[in-house]
Parts: sequence; C-alpha cells; structure tokens
Amino acid sequence: MAVLASAVLGGIGLAEPVPQLRVEVTGITVPAEITPSASLPSEVLSECSWNWETDGIRLRVVQVRMRRSYTMARYLRRWRADHACAAREVKDILLSASIVAPQRTVVGSCEAGDFYAIHFVKLDDGFVELHADSNNPDDVRLRAALRGLMAQVHFPR
Repeated sequence: MAVLASAVLGGIGLAEPVPQLRVEVTGITVPAEITPSASLPSEVLSECSWNWETDGIRLRVVQVRMRRSYTMARYLRRWRADHACAAREVKDILLSASIVAPQRTVVGSCEAGDFYAIHFVKLDDGFVELHADSNNPDDVRLRAALRGLMAQVHFPR
C-alpha cells in the first residue's frame, strides 16, 4: 500500500526533522532524499524528494515547503528562473477534479538533453511537483508516465 504515506518519516540521524509528506503515493518504496538547508534558497523552508525509474522514465515526487505564502504564478516564475529550460505550459492535464488547488503542468527540454513533463500542485504551505523525465523526446510517452504517476498520488483530507 502507501509506503510514502502522510506520516512523519522520523529522524534518521539527521540534524533536522524530516518534513511530513503531504501526499500519499501508492506502490513506491524508495526513501526520501532531504535537500540540505544550506543549499536551499532563502524562501524555501524545506525540500524532500522521492526518485525512481519505471520503463526507462525517471519519476520524481518533490515536496517544497515555503517560509511564506507563494502563489502558483510566483512559484512557477521562480522555478523557471532556476531552470534554464525550454518549458511550455499545457492545459489538458489535471491531477483530479476533486483537488481544489491551483495546478499547472509544463513540458519541455533542458540543455542537458532531458525531456520532461512536470505537474505542480499548490498546498497550504508549499508545493508538490510530480516529474516524468527521459532522454527520449516522445512527449506522448512522458505525458502517459506523468498521468500514471498522478494516478498514484493521493491528497489525504
């Protein structure tokens, strides 16, 4: 079942507490990777991610908690400034009609040659990013992988 459930992932010898995951992801057993505070921008309180690969596509769930409230537009501007990528927004992907939160999806490519589809969801204190990345420019396959990842993600009430 949900290995990365919305429970505190407990201190595992880290100087800082592990942030609580705000979503549930079914079928994923990889441990969280905590971004060290020293490498975070000043407006970010904490960041953790879960990374794995399926059928040659790298999948990633990132939880970012902000120090103060951010709008989706501001967060996407910050993300675009931090990532020198050729991104364009797409409008046909929604996590769920039952999730009443700002959501955006971008697709594009990086200078390193990676192609991606990323879905952003605004939460009370930050954002969750759902990533599907590949070296293959097959946009349909990336979108299908992103939709599959989105089907694994649940927001507890």
